[in-house]
Amino acid sequence: LDVVIDSLQKAVNDDVRSALAKTIAEQNNQINDLRKNKEELATRLAQVDLEEASEFARLALKKFKEDGDVKAALAMMPEDKLDAFWDNVLLQEEKVKKAKAQGVENYIIRARLLVADLQFNLAYQNYLEAIQRDSSNINNLWEAANYLSKQRQDQLAIKIFEKMSKMVNTETDRISILNELGNLYRKIQKMAEAEKAYLEALSIYRNLATQAPDAFLSDLARTLNNLGNYYRENQKMADAEEAFLEALDIYRNIATKNPDTFLPNLASVLTNLGIYYRGNQKNREAEKALLEALDIRRKLAIKKPDVFLSDLAGSLNNLGNYYRGILKMLEAEKAYLEALDIFRKLAAKNPDAFLQGLARTLNNLGLCYIDNQKMAEAEKTYLEALDIRRNLAAKNPDAFLPDLAGILNNLGDYYRSNQKMPEAEKVLIEARDIRRKMVAKNPNAFLLDLARTLNNLGNYYRENQKMPEAEEAFIEALVIYRNLVAKSPDAFLPDLAITLNNLGALYSVNQNMPTAEKVYLEVLDSYRNLANKNPNTFLPNLASALRNLGFIYATQRRFDSAKKVYSEALSIYLEIVLAKKTQFAKNLRQTIQNIGDVRDSLSVRKEYVQIIEIDQTLASTLEALAPVDSNYAQNAARELGRLAWHNLFVSNYPQAQAAAEKGLRLDPNQTWINTNLALSILYQGQFQNAQSIYQKLKDQPYDDQGKIYRDVFLSDLEILEKEGITHPDVKKVRKLLQKK
Repeated sequence: LDVVIDSLQKAVNDDVRSALAKTIAEQNNQINDLRKNKEELATRLAQVDLEEASEFARLALKKFKEDGDVKAALAMMPEDKLDAFWDNVLLQEEKVKKAKAQGVENYIIRARLLVADLQFNLAYQNYLEAIQRDSSNINNLWEAANYLSKQRQDQLAIKIFEKMSKMVNTETDRISILNELGNLYRKIQKMAEAEKAYLEALSIYRNLATQAPDAFLSDLARTLNNLGNYYRENQKMADAEEAFLEALDIYRNIATKNPDTFLPNLASVLTNLGIYYRGNQKNREAEKALLEALDIRRKLAIKKPDVFLSDLAGSLNNLGNYYRGILKMLEAEKAYLEALDIFRKLAAKNPDAFLQGLARTLNNLGLCYIDNQKMAEAEKTYLEALDIRRNLAAKNPDAFLPDLAGILNNLGDYYRSNQKMPEAEKVLIEARDIRRKMVAKNPNAFLLDLARTLNNLGNYYRENQKMPEAEEAFIEALVIYRNLVAKSPDAFLPDLAITLNNLGALYSVNQNMPTAEKVYLEVLDSYRNLANKNPNTFLPNLASALRNLGFIYATQRRFDSAKKVYSEALSIYLEIVLAKKTQFAKNLRQTIQNIGDVRDSLSVRKEYVQIIEIDQTLASTLEALAPVDSNYAQNAARELGRLAWHNLFVSNYPQAQAAAEKGLRLDPNQTWINTNLALSILYQGQFQNAQSIYQKLKDQPYDDQGKIYRDVFLSDLEILEKEGITHPDVKKVRKLLQKK
């Protein structure tokens, strides 16, 4: 700058002087900028925390502050020194990352050890600690979610799986998660979400199986099996059967090629198919599927007992349930006892793994003993199951309190049926209280169980004349069921209908017939909807609902309405019994009695048109049943005889004759029908034909009480004449009958 100023002083040319002056100004600006930058740099450097800086950086800063020598400071921070420092930082960062991973793994390992030590709540906490500290480790998330699911912490498990579904990059990982989500949604009654998850998984697997069948057909079959269970629980029976059969076909094919791997899967889908058939009253198909599954598992258990004995016991349990459902009690008991023996041996070696299966089998065996009227054995069996489940629930309440509530619920029903009312009330209230606590933690999973216990408690109160308490229990259960039905009607309408039916019975017992009628009409509507979709399962319930409504109508002396619903119920029971479901024959006979009672009431009122309709209904029903049992033919003949008699009161003599002749063809031994045959012929002006009957039978014994046909003939003529039914030839008949 000094040189430029000296040149400016010596310059004589104006242009030169102007250029030099401009240069001087620019250099002054640069000097000011440098001074300003130096001051700003000093300010920034003064803000550096020397404790956070590296050692060589601290020395450089110190040199700059003390001497103001930038070059010396820079010489103390060469490029290679900075690069070496950064490389060391990256190395340390990797070590920290590894240490963090080990820290998270510590929680996982401790959780596993706590599970082995039966400290389930602490294990649960450690799993949560692990995934909170690192929510990016898929393996840890999967293990934690599965554990939470086993602990009935379904909502938490769902949140983890939903998070995982957004993290995974491959289709195979995603569909595995979708299957798990479908199962969990099903458990907490989120049926729409469950179906969506299953169908998405199914769609992906179909595409993958088309491209690589060897790799993905088994996964496709597993998803179809899950979807079949979903459809079965939601009363979508055609869809359920289709899914199960497709899964079955896949497993049969791949098990042929690789039996060691896929025979267990084949047995599982056969079991589910058998349960489906059992629920739909397809008994032959159910037994075939369950027996095939049992045969597979017997062979697997011989080869690898440690692996497959528990599955064999499960198949025996399912077979026992099937036999109990079709009233083959000896076979059911035999299956349950074999399953029980297996579970006792397994539980002796590994109680933590198999006590739950032992308790479940004891529960089923108890139900079997009740059906067989072996009450002492039933109570003993239930109490053993109760003791096991109390112990399990004490160690792990989240996992086993639901099972404890279940056995308390069944034991309460047992006590109620055996008139042990204080004991029944005690265990049912305990079951209810447990389920209330479970609902408070996880409402979606346990509301259904609570409603079922409330229903049973309502039945207990009703039978013990505690009507306000019964009504309160039923109505609380109904509120739950209505909410569930609003979300998923196919799944929960059956439970709603059962509780409505019980509430209707309560109002009926209390002689509140208008309210009972209203409730029973809703029951009837529910079962019509269910029977339209699944007749095999729900037609008997529909018939029962019709009978209950018929009773209300009959009590209100609305006999025409009673006749109508009883006749529909009778038609349904006829269809069921003709389908060889003979366990409903008793219901059919009771309905015949019901409609017969209505006829008796109509007879007092002399409403012959409606009486004749009942006669025709009963006669045609019993005649259709004649091939099933010869006793029905005798009863049909009796009803035809009555039909002949009642047709006389409406002057329909040809119909009376036809009914009488048909009755005698069905059962010639019921000679009393000739009394009505003779009258029908007489009133048609065929005296000679009538005379032959009168002449033949008039002196014959009519019954064991000493009455003879002459007395009956004369009495019938008198009854008809009082009703204005007569004929000119009646005098001839009287003269014939009075002649010794």
